[in-house]
Amino acid sequence: MKKQILLLAGSALILASCGSNNNANQQAADQAKIDSITKANAALQEAANKQKNDSTINAMAKAKADSMEAAKHEPAAKHATASHKKTEVASPAPVQTAQDTKFQNRQQGNANPTISPAEQQAQDDKFKRRGK
Repeated sequence: MKKQILLLAGSALILASCGSNNNANQQAADQAKIDSITKANAALQEAANKQKNDSTINAMAKAKADSMEAAKHEPAAKHATASHKKTEVASPAPVQTAQDTKFQNRQQGNANPTISPAEQQAQDDKFKRRGK
């Protein structure tokens, strides 16, 4: 009888350990689903980016082709002169302000020197000696 109880307990223990293995299998299956979903999303994003890049490249190529076609139909002389032609714009006349008027009507400050040429020479000599 004791042997049967031990055998029954052992078989219950073996069955209990197999049940946890199903949980690990379930986790692996869930991880595989998550990985496949991630790969599918990445593929969709890559396809959208490729389509956007292709449309941008096609638009740029079309614009360049259009400009080349327009250049073919323009006369060569007109195209050459248009790129080198400079337009001159006349500048507006300056506005006369009160300060400008005062500056033009000012008196020259040192028109009549107050020292004689001899005194001026003496001062120049004095400054030259200090500089040595």
